[in-house]
Parts: sequence; structure tokens; C-alpha cells
Amino acid sequence: MKTHLECLPCFLNQALKAMEAAGENKERQEKVLKKIMGELKDADLNKNPTEFARMVYDTIAEITGNSDPYKAIKKRDNENAIKLLPEMRRLIGKSNDKLLAAVKIAIAGNVMDLAVNSDYDVRKKVEEVIESKFAVDNYYEFREDVKRAKSIVYLADNSGEIVFDKLLVEKIREVNGCRIYFFVKNSPIVNDATETDAKFVGIDRLENVELKTAGMGFSEQSREFKEFVRFLKGKGLIISKGQGNYETLSEIDSKIYFLLIAKCKVIAEDLGIGLNHIVCKSGSSPR
Repeated sequence: MKTHLECLPCFLNQALKAMEAAGENKERQEKVLKKIMGELKDADLNKNPTEFARMVYDTIAEITGNSDPYKAIKKRDNENAIKLLPEMRRLIGKSNDKLLAAVKIAIAGNVMDLAVNSDYDVRKKVEEVIESKFAVDNYYEFREDVKRAKSIVYLADNSGEIVFDKLLVEKIREVNGCRIYFFVKNSPIVNDATETDAKFVGIDRLENVELKTAGMGFSEQSREFKEFVRFLKGKGLIISKGQGNYETLSEIDSKIYFLLIAKCKVIAEDLGIGLNHIVCKSGSSPR
């Protein structure tokens, strides 16, 4: 997916919100924003939006010395989501289609996205999503592909949300006991889950699940990106959570499913759906 004009002010707003969350003073905020504006002045909009997001957080780290401005909030979100686990397990347990319920709960967790909004009610979002229809609905294909997969790559998105990803992985393991490669980010960016978050919520203790890390914001022409895509294509089925992973991988030719809430106008338009609608989209289905 390419960068749109609407993305440029969003990058600046993300930087400002991150620094405010970290308690940075106005002088540092101004210095960071001016440097980012300089980088965006001649921005190549053919680049992927995640390349610019990586630049934003690298700039924050360089000037403020803080590489993880949302660290405290990420910990809070993980802890709060864990408290909801018994309730979410009961919700899945009483569903006629337990895999579908787990998919929807995992998608509801995608509301915990600090790049878009810091004011979210996860329990309320779960209640809303469970009763909602998919705006792009490839769920039945997804279910059959999960059953047949020889291995699965699961690309996680945010902290907090990762707790509900764990529920979905557990339910997938009941349908298909194949190897699952569970990816988180190898360094902080926004409130994306890292290895620390994954271990905190117990992903590394799931049977036949291998916890792995990957970067974000590489050029599509870079060696790192090409190697990552090569790994994905070699592992069969890919489950991609969230908007950032959609931005990065929406154009790859592979057996991939995107599970997300379209919280951003640009992504909603790219998907051809309304804002805040939910998606279970096959990569092969038309936009």
C-alpha cells in the first residue's frame, strides 16, 4: 500500500501524541516535529506508510533518548486485557462457532491502537464486534484454510490486543495442531507488541507455537523485506492482524488473511468499506 497525502499530518500527530504520553517537554516536542516535517517535505508517496512511521519513532528516540514512549501504557493494556480473559473464554465457550467468536474477539482487540486513538473501551468493543457482520467477509474460506494448513504464520499487532490473539491461537490449535510461527516487532514502534509483551502474556508457553520477531518500516526493495516475505510464502497460511501489517503486506501474492478494524479513513477507502467496520479479508479477494 502506498502513502496518501492524508497520512502526512497523521505522522506528525502520532509523534506529538507519543511525546505527550512520555511526558516530553515542549522544547523537545518542537525539535522532533521540525525534524519530521523536514523529512516529510520531499516525501516519496510511493513508499509504504510504515517506512515513515519507522522514521517518526526513530526520530523520537534520537532526540529524546526514549525508544519506547508508550512503554507504561503497553504494560497497562496487557494487564487489563489479561483480566478480561475469563470473560472472553466464556464468550467463546457458549458460541455455536467458537473459531468465529475467537476471530471476532481478536479483531475487537485491534481497537487498542495508539496510532489512532487512546480512548478505548475493550469490553464494549468486543460486545459490538461479536454482533457485527464483516464488511469484507472471507471467514468461511479462512476457516477451511486454517483446517488444511500445514503451518501458519500469525503476525500480531498491538500490546493488549496480543492477549486476544492468544485466545485465537489457542482456538486454531484445537482445529489444527500444526506449527504456528507467532511474530511480534523486534523493536518498539507505536504500541505494537514486542517480544517482552508476548512473553508477558504467555505466547512463548503455548504448545507448538514458535515466537519470532521481525522489523517494521523496511523499504519494499530492501533485503530485509524480501527475506521476510520469502519466509512468509514458505510457511503456508498467513494471518495478519491490524492496519500496519495490512499497509505492509496488502499487495503480496500469498495465502494471507487480514483481520482488522478499519480505524483509518485511508485504509477504509482502500478496502472499499466504511470507517470502523471489521474485516476478515483474503489477500486474493478484490478490494
